[in-house]
Amino acid sequence: MLFKRFEKRKSKRNLHQGLQLMKQYRNKEFLKLRDEWYRKLKNDGFKDIEKASAGFPTTVLEQYHSCYFVSRYGQQEFEETIAYYDAASALSLKGESFLNAKIWRLHSQGVDQPTIGKQVKRSTARVNQVIQSFRKRFLK
Repeated sequence: MLFKRFEKRKSKRNLHQGLQLMKQYRNKEFLKLRDEWYRKLKNDGFKDIEKASAGFPTTVLEQYHSCYFVSRYGQQEFEETIAYYDAASALSLKGESFLNAKIWRLHSQGVDQPTIGKQVKRSTARVNQVIQSFRKRFLK
């Protein structure tokens, strides 16, 4: 019985806190400040990927991340990139050193070179050198 009353009070308190937060975004001072900063950003050429409506910040993106590459580069380049990574992941790494094989495996999964360098504790230049040597030998 005591637990149920506590839970009921707790849920009312959470609801009240949520309503207070919503009021914060409808405040005239907040809306004025938000509009001023949006105007400044727009004048500087900033393109926001999120849109705000009715005074509430939202997380609705103008474009999904998975569609970004196709919209920027085109369908042919998208298909060529897929073919490249398919070929890269299909390579047999027998006879390669463990480090080189790991670098190539991460690269063929689409991991960027700085991240690969951090994972294998090597410089980005060394990672790039390994990737280029694989490309020359196997992907002609």
